[in-house]
Amino acid sequence: MAALSAPSTPSATPSPAAPAQPPWPATAPAPGSEGNDVNTIGFEELRAMGLSVTQASRLVSARQERGGFQSFDELDGLPGFSNELLTRLKRTLTISA
Repeated sequence: MAALSAPSTPSATPSPAAPAQPPWPATAPAPGSEGNDVNTIGFEELRAMGLSVTQASRLVSARQERGGFQSFDELDGLPGFSNELLTRLKRTLTISA
């Protein structure tokens, strides 16, 4: 009877780690880019941008209650929206008129 041998496995050389990507784009959105408009962006897109479930839910709920936002100043009163977060949103989102 032939002896069974274990299948050969490639060496366990770790692959280089991918560079960490920030959750926020480095540049501002293109003007008129509807996908980046705070009045039209969806919950999942907000989550993909790095907002927590609670933050994304609050933004979407407040937008529905108010019928949209006219300025980023309206986001200032939302619980959980720090000055840093508001600054990031202003850099990455637009507000339609």
